[in-house]
Amino acid sequence: MKEIKLALDIGDHAVVSTYKDKCKGFTVAMLSLLVSYVSSKFGEISKQILYCTKDAERRDKIMKTLKLVHDYRCNVLGDDSPSILAVEFSSRKEFCINSDVIEESQLYEDLEKDEDKLVAGCRERTASWIREIDIEDVCSFFDKAEGAVLSPGIYDIKDLVDAGYKKGWCPFYVTKHALEAANIVVFGYENVLDPKIAGVVCKELKRNSNSIVIFDNADDIANSIVKLYH
Repeated sequence: MKEIKLALDIGDHAVVSTYKDKCKGFTVAMLSLLVSYVSSKFGEISKQILYCTKDAERRDKIMKTLKLVHDYRCNVLGDDSPSILAVEFSSRKEFCINSDVIEESQLYEDLEKDEDKLVAGCRERTASWIREIDIEDVCSFFDKAEGAVLSPGIYDIKDLVDAGYKKGWCPFYVTKHALEAANIVVFGYENVLDPKIAGVVCKELKRNSNSIVIFDNADDIANSIVKLYH
């Protein structure tokens, strides 16, 4: 952890290797360091952690551990615990709560076409030029997402979807807009490695060069890149 902290301070690259059977608790130690790091003040420019994982299962584990770390800090530090915002980000398919869009996409048995249809259905109801000529077949959740702000906390996808149902706003767009304000963003490799996705997602991230990118289980990066281009 000392070497990782040093790399963060000087803005250098670091490769960390551990023996899975001999290094228990590495993830919680790493996340504890990161939460403490972004909770402190480093000059006038705040740093943002982009935590990239290989798949949804690993992403979920990171979020659960992050919540445990955050809850522990709040219990120990009480009112002195700095507020942070951490969000889990993924595709529209995992966020969508519009029943019409979901039902239309489920007509396809092919999972890839299923997601493509959901994205198309979403855009058909949210695109500005469509909304100008068709005020009936639009997404009411998208309307309420405008101006919605997430309060400090740790939000996984389930938290965001539940909040979307409760408050009537679109979880995907609220989370997307929150990316710039978030101290920690947890998402898949593709959000950084895939030019098409990164070109869209990175626009929402903090507009400075101080983002800290962490690739969890980095030995899987090569396979992930191969999958992206095949």
